[in-house]
Amino acid sequence: TPCEGRKWRANDDSSKCTNAAPGLSNDMPGNREEYDTMQECCVDVFGRGEDCEYEDVCNPFVPPEPTPSPSDEPTPGPTPEPTTPAPTSCEDRRWYLLETPGNFVACSNGNDVPAGAAADVEYFDTLQQCCDAEFDAGECKYR
Repeated sequence: TPCEGRKWRANDDSSKCTNAAPGLSNDMPGNREEYDTMQECCVDVFGRGEDCEYEDVCNPFVPPEPTPSPSDEPTPGPTPEPTTPAPTSCEDRRWYLLETPGNFVACSNGNDVPAGAAADVEYFDTLQQCCDAEFDAGECKYR
């Protein structure tokens, strides 16, 4: 399922909302109520105005490194061009076979290729190409 079509649900112990594909995580063994947005899931699971832990597999959060003190003075005006390129959207990412230490295997287009392994990974332009190459006629698992 493309990221835009994913539904939100509580994980197994209702400690967070997630949009991970159902059945691909030990956190979500059963059927769960699904929501169109993270906000709907948070309000229903945790209550309006309460803190909500969540896992967004399409936009994983990596906390930034703290700025060392003291930091440089700000520039006098805005820079003419953005200095950081936009991240690659889920739809534009290439697919590959993800193998975890627990022997879980699935096609993925996430940012979870282990460091140093990128050169050894075979990439596919579509989920279907990955499924055909890696799962033969069996059920294709993806995330």
